[in-house]
Amino acid sequence: VRLAFSADGSRLASAGCGRVDVGAECVQGDVRLWDGETGRLAGEPLTDHTESAIGVAFSPDGSLLATFSEEQQIILWDTAVMHALGQFGGGMRVVNRSVPVAFGPYLVTAGEQVTQWEVDPAGWQARACGIAHRNLTAVEWKTYLGDVAFKKTCQELP
Repeated sequence: VRLAFSADGSRLASAGCGRVDVGAECVQGDVRLWDGETGRLAGEPLTDHTESAIGVAFSPDGSLLATFSEEQQIILWDTAVMHALGQFGGGMRVVNRSVPVAFGPYLVTAGEQVTQWEVDPAGWQARACGIAHRNLTAVEWKTYLGDVAFKKTCQELP
């Protein structure tokens, strides 16, 4: 889906190619958000994909935007600040392109296979704590979260 409206109709997201090389190959995906009432561009294009963006989907409440690219990468965005929350799916061996088919607590994509992705950051945190059985160290925190103030990520663990 190269176009998607938020459920309340206030925003439209479009996906495509933002830049091509001399061989006419897409080298930068482009996702744009538009004001649903005025039709005007709302902010700068999202250009984190390294190949053409081929799909977009809003969460039911409009707080998240999932973008999909030719290289089967999915980026999840916080729509309040247009900050990437995370990316997943790159390198999947899918013959047909994956496209969003449902978005709720999980994002479901379909291509050659159907995949269910957890998209709640709190769920990611709980899963990471369950796997690591520890909190991030100060060095790990700085590496992955930069200047965000350090805090315990796994409240039940030392």
